[in-house]
Amino acid sequence: MGNNPQKTQVYGAVISLYIAALTRLINRKGHLKCSLVFDEFATIYFNGIDNLIATARSNKVATTIAVQDASQLIFHYGKEQAEVIMNITGNVISGR
Repeated sequence: MGNNPQKTQVYGAVISLYIAALTRLINRKGHLKCSLVFDEFATIYFNGIDNLIATARSNKVATTIAVQDASQLIFHYGKEQAEVIMNITGNVISGR
C-alpha cells in the first residue's frame, strides 16, 4: 500500500478497522506478551494509537511504529496528533 495512493484509499479504512479490533483483543491485562509492528505507519490511519502506546507496556504489548520521516505523521495525522505520537513513544531510533 505504501507507495500506491489508490490502494491506500481503498484498503486504508478496512486495515484501520482490522487494527482497531486486533488491538482491543490483545491489549488486555493477563494476556501473553506480544509485539505490534506498524511499518509505513503514516500510510494508515489508526485512531487511538496514543492510547495504545500509553497502555500497552503495562499489558506486555510492545508497539513499534516505523515512518520514513516525522513530516509524514504531521501530513497524515495533523500537527497536534503527530506531536503526541512522537512524544509518547519510549524510544526514538533514527538513521540513514
